[in-house]
Amino acid sequence: MVRYIVLCVFALSLFSCRGGWSNEDKDSFHKDCMESMTSKLGSADKAKTVCDCRLEKIMQKYPAFNDMMEHLDKVANDTDLAKCNELAR
Repeated sequence: MVRYIVLCVFALSLFSCRGGWSNEDKDSFHKDCMESMTSKLGSADKAKTVCDCRLEKIMQKYPAFNDMMEHLDKVANDTDLAKCNELAR
């Protein structure tokens, strides 16, 4: 999870301050998630399922990418996101 947070902080540095989720924001979040979860789960298919779920839930809770970045502490401990991991079983 720490790696996930670090990757999100890095992603923030790549994007200017703007509202909403651009395609680049979504792609970056998904790519970082895929890298982390594929190594953790050992399966790209399982990682995709988890990352798709996480992205959907994140975008519902934080309508703007910058909002999500400002609440990384909450994102890291979000129980709804943790439930996405159960989809990989």
